[in-house]
Amino acid sequence: GAEDLKSNVRLSELKVFPSDILSKPQQIDQLSVIAKWSDGTEEDVTPLSRFQSNNPQVASIDENGKIIGKNLRGENLHIEIDKLVKSF
Repeated sequence: GAEDLKSNVRLSELKVFPSDILSKPQQIDQLSVIAKWSDGTEEDVTPLSRFQSNNPQVASIDENGKIIGKNLRGENLHIEIDKLVKSF
């Protein structure tokens, strides 16, 4: 049935918007995370995502995806949902 089909759908890609962020120190950006599923559907999963900055001295990011740039040096940020990680 429908439940069997739904259980076979897997997360295939994470898209993060905006993709070009933090162009100036103290700039604040709000990330949105879109999941692309194996059946081709897309869904906003921002509230389900875990956000992390590799270096809080460069950019801080809160649990809701709000980023504040500090000492910008092209720092990578990581977003994770269902064991799929997107870095940029």
